[in-house]
Parts: sequence; C-alpha cells; structure tokens
Amino acid sequence: MATATAVVNVVGLVLLSFQIEPGKLVAIAPRIPCPAQDRTELSSSMQKRTRDAGPVEPSAADVMRAANVEEHAATLLIPAGDYRSNNGWAPALVGGTYYVRLDGERIRFIPSPRASRRANVETKVVNESNDLGLPHLGCCRIPQLREEYMPPNYQLAAAVVDFSGGRAHACDQPYQRQDTIVYFDNGGTLTIEAKKGTTTKQIIVDGGAHLTVQNMPTGALPSALRASAACAGAGGGNGDHRGAMRAMVKKCDQPMPCPTNGKTGHDCTQPAPSIDARCSNNQWP
Repeated sequence: MATATAVVNVVGLVLLSFQIEPGKLVAIAPRIPCPAQDRTELSSSMQKRTRDAGPVEPSAADVMRAANVEEHAATLLIPAGDYRSNNGWAPALVGGTYYVRLDGERIRFIPSPRASRRANVETKVVNESNDLGLPHLGCCRIPQLREEYMPPNYQLAAAVVDFSGGRAHACDQPYQRQDTIVYFDNGGTLTIEAKKGTTTKQIIVDGGAHLTVQNMPTGALPSALRASAACAGAGGGNGDHRGAMRAMVKKCDQPMPCPTNGKTGHDCTQPAPSIDARCSNNQWP
C-alpha cells in the first residue's frame, strides 16, 4: 500500500495546548453562543443568583457572552475528492465540499498502517520548548482554563480534537494570519473518529486528504448549514475575537511583571511566535 500524508488545517477560534491532557496536543473549539443584547440581559440571571445565594462569580457561559463575539460554529471540512465512506456519520455535500457540523464530539485521526518498518512506530507530537501552554490573561504566572473547557466533560467545548500521532507546524496565510497544520502519515487512508456519549462514528478519507477543522462565524457557513435564526434579535456581536479566548481562562491569582517589547512598552497580549504550532488561532490573548 502506498504511503500518503494527510493534512489537517486548524482555523479560527481554536485553542491548542499540551497542558490540557498530559502528553497530547489537544485542540478545543469553544462554544461561542449568541452575544448578549445588552448588559442588563446578560446580568439578569446573575442578579437572581445574587439575591438567592449572595454574591456569585459569573458563570463561564456568562463570561463568554460578555465577550460580545459573534456566534461561531465548529465544523469539519472534507473536499469531495478526498471523501471515501462513512460509518454512521454522513457529511453534507455543499459545492464540492463535505461539511460536518460539530456539537461536542471528541475527535481523533487514525492513520492506516504503512507498508514499512515504521508502520508500528507512532509519531508523537513533541512539545520540546514548552511553548504551547494555555492562553495568557494579562501577565499571569500560571494561567488556568475554566473547568468547563477541561477534561473529562469539556462542557462548553463545541469540539475537542486529539492530534496524537500527528506532526504539528505553523502555516503562514495571507493577511498576517498563521494557522496550525498537522500532518498524519499513513498507508493510504485516514479514519476520522468521533465519540459523543456512548456513540462512535467514523468518516474515511484518502490518505492524502486536505482537511479543515474550524471554529468560524456562523455567517461564514453555507446557508444550508446555518442554524435557523439562531441569534435572532441578539445582534451580530462586534467584540474582538481574542475576548473569546480570554473568556476560557480563570481570573489570574498569580500575576507577574509584564515583559517590555521595546515598541509599545509592557505588552502581554500576544506572545511572539517562536516554533511550530504557535499561531494566531491559539495562545490568545
């Protein structure tokens, strides 16, 4: 069987980190709900909880809505020419591309065996410089994700992707965007497996497939795949997309001095890219 390499491009509001599940590069696409129409609407449930039980911290869902980021949808994209078959997971074909809307699935990629001595050797994603940590919130010594974005439940994740067995790199894109790409060497086919609860489903693609895992504004999807009037009356949301990443992180209890970047003084909003897989769709803010 011929050896092939599949490519998975990770686009949009997706956090990649080695610190979520030890020894793995894991990607979390957070749920980005309809933004709040105004501060009064957003705080109504918090005010009720305060009356009933005293002061409370905002919930993770409240904090995400307060970021005022437009509604997003997590999707898997497969070029029609790369698709082979499925086992209980039929994608929708729109304009030459198969789309799968994701809703809380745990996804992994299973390469077929290669006809060589390397067939039994798993290629691991290695974090040698420890630079794929968690998002920075200001200048925090030990940033921590909210429990809702952590295992085992990943309560507020639209999708969780395990990239074990892949090779991650940064890919320059136009308009100063860098996305993460992950390569999977295989013997001719690649299986995409998704688990949700007790259900397991699969899609099989060519070994040289070019796939995309994305968490993009719902309006960017073909109209047939958009939720019907999901955010009616809520407005489009005009918040900086980095705010969605900030909403995933707990309030910092161990601040530290901010480094000086030489141009704008103290700046901790975006660590400088240094090695593979350090891109604009992770490490925010």
